[in-house]
Amino acid sequence: MIFDVKHDLRRKARLVAGGHLIDAFDVDIYSSTVKSISVKLLHVIAHKMNLKQLCGDVSNAFPTAWTNEKVYARAGPEFGVLEGQIVIIRKALYGLRSSSERWHTHFADTLRGIEFVPTRYDKDVWIRKSEDESYYEYICTHVDDFMIVSKKPQAVMDTLKGIYSISAEGPPEYYLGNDYKKTANGRWAIGCKKYLIEALARVEQMLGILMKYSVPLPAGDHPEMDTSEMLNDDGHRKYQMLLGILNWVVTIGRFDIAHATSSMARFSASPRKGHLDRALRIFGYLKKRKNRRYVVDSRDPVFQGGEDEFTRDYADELGSEYPEASEELDQGLPEPLVDEMEITVFVDSDHAHDKVTRRSLTGIMIFVGRTPVFYSSKRQGAVETSTYGAEFCAMRTGTEETISVRYMLRCLGVLVEHASFMFGDNLGVIQNATIKESLLKKKHVAISFHRVREATAAGIVHPMKIASQDNISDLLTKSLSERIFCTLVGMISYG
Repeated sequence: MIFDVKHDLRRKARLVAGGHLIDAFDVDIYSSTVKSISVKLLHVIAHKMNLKQLCGDVSNAFPTAWTNEKVYARAGPEFGVLEGQIVIIRKALYGLRSSSERWHTHFADTLRGIEFVPTRYDKDVWIRKSEDESYYEYICTHVDDFMIVSKKPQAVMDTLKGIYSISAEGPPEYYLGNDYKKTANGRWAIGCKKYLIEALARVEQMLGILMKYSVPLPAGDHPEMDTSEMLNDDGHRKYQMLLGILNWVVTIGRFDIAHATSSMARFSASPRKGHLDRALRIFGYLKKRKNRRYVVDSRDPVFQGGEDEFTRDYADELGSEYPEASEELDQGLPEPLVDEMEITVFVDSDHAHDKVTRRSLTGIMIFVGRTPVFYSSKRQGAVETSTYGAEFCAMRTGTEETISVRYMLRCLGVLVEHASFMFGDNLGVIQNATIKESLLKKKHVAISFHRVREATAAGIVHPMKIASQDNISDLLTKSLSERIFCTLVGMISYG
């Protein structure tokens, strides 16, 4: 028997099987974990369609299903007079390797029974038409937690309550590491303050009181140049523990530390004392900015620029160069019942950022409406010899991620027709991606050159120039000064 206290102080007790003691190499161990971008997209759709959201937690979920494993155990003192007897485990108890998959299959059968079907890009997001077929209802599942998005979510909840024992029922307050609160105009403001308070307390208990900082890393910092002493085994374990926490914080919405965390993750195999100090500095920044939140808003963003920049038809102009270019559409997609929302992409690269390997860094941030749904800070796979090449590689990656987001939205029944605006601050790259007469001058960027131009000709992306100081993806490519960092972060969030 395992006894624990949950984040909301509820007590729990579980009978847990020692599944780690048996060899189950041929057992399916899939666990339903909804993609973080799926949850963000559902929030934006809910705002667009004026849908309500309702969360729930299935009590004792795993033992609801039957296990696939043949497991024998010896009864412990919890079994009273049966102590010492050999028992055969038939239910999917916690601790067995197949239990999570067994529960997922059981819950999936239940959802199919009430006419929900999994979406084609994420099988942990379920969709069905409403009774009057005027909108879609959604359920996303994360192991035994789920969220219903509908105009009448209580009706769906009541159906599930007739089958399962459900606890923690209500609008989202704390869901998958995020805490929610409503702004004055009724929009969700999403952060992770509750999780950070617990994480910071754990770090300070282990490594001492943290100083507060205004930025995650000093301006112009290059941790690859650190020459301090290597950490011992204990310090190495602590460093990896810190990185695990930081990676989760980035996953659940803190894009402002994405670059710093990605930079420190490169040294997880052999960190130095200076790397540990930098990781603690990131926690010091989080300590000062625990309450930073982004707001869910489906309205179109406001851009500065001339009318010709937005309305110019690059697809028509490049059509003769790429006559076969078209956006591939899945024939199994649901009928679009959600009006189109603006998809905006910011891309940037920092040429030869890594002073040891000289590999460049790519930063991408994608918005649906005014809500950030995807962000990435990552070193490029090969060394680029010019800023032009590094920027084109970043734009190619941004194009591929844009195609993914467009597909996700279509899978959720959202209309996606016109090209997504893609902003970059390198004029030469923008011109080469959009002007018909532009020629491939550097053969080593041929794949990126043609990939972006074909996507432009197909009406998938609409590349545009933006001033460097307004390029939000700059946050994801380098360590910035406090003034620039706070300005860019303030464009997206508050707190």
